[in-house]
Amino acid sequence: MKSENTKKNLHAGHRQRVKANVCKNGFSQLEDHRLLELILFYSIPQADTNGLAHKLLDELGSLKNIFNADIDRLCMVDGVGESTAIMLSAMGEAHRRSQKSSADHRKAYKTHDDYRELAVSYLAGESKEVAFAFYFDSADKLKRAVPLSSGDETSVQIDSKKVCQNALLLDATGVVLAHNHPGRSNEPSLSDLDATRSISVMLRRLGIRLYDHIVLDGDDNPYSMYDEQSIRAVFY
Repeated sequence: MKSENTKKNLHAGHRQRVKANVCKNGFSQLEDHRLLELILFYSIPQADTNGLAHKLLDELGSLKNIFNADIDRLCMVDGVGESTAIMLSAMGEAHRRSQKSSADHRKAYKTHDDYRELAVSYLAGESKEVAFAFYFDSADKLKRAVPLSSGDETSVQIDSKKVCQNALLLDATGVVLAHNHPGRSNEPSLSDLDATRSISVMLRRLGIRLYDHIVLDGDDNPYSMYDEQSIRAVFY
């Protein structure tokens, strides 16, 4: 009994020292496993979380992968219960939502770098393929970002009719498409290129321009289809 109490006291003392260190010096000085250990304090009340922090990083590879993993995948890690999995997954979702809310509706989006930045703010960290359409007014300000579809880890379908209907409803003058390739390169597939050409033609008939189609890879690096010489003409 004495040994068990001593162990609990040591854990309690360690946690207090970690928290005091963060309060004094901030989070930036913590290594990834130390930061994760601290986070796990709040779903695992008493046990030593250092070993689990290392195990999560070893199995999933990075903090980004941990926070982007779904609940079932996290529960596959020995020592991770449902409460911990939900907490870690919720933190990833909170980060993604905060990134999306950072889009500035007062800003004029005029360059392809602007479109890349906008796409990353909405799609970064997604573990499945998702597609968005961004609608702009005549002053190049963002009117609305609309999720088009969500697929699996390897494919997503973009509904061209939905893209055009939303453009008319929002009275948009320009559109940027974006989707991601989790775990793959950001090089557009042939079907990506074909879909982009088709949507551009449909929008042009409505007097609306397609400005770009951005593709993110598994590391959230954005690629602008405008840079693809074989398809650039559809963006004029």
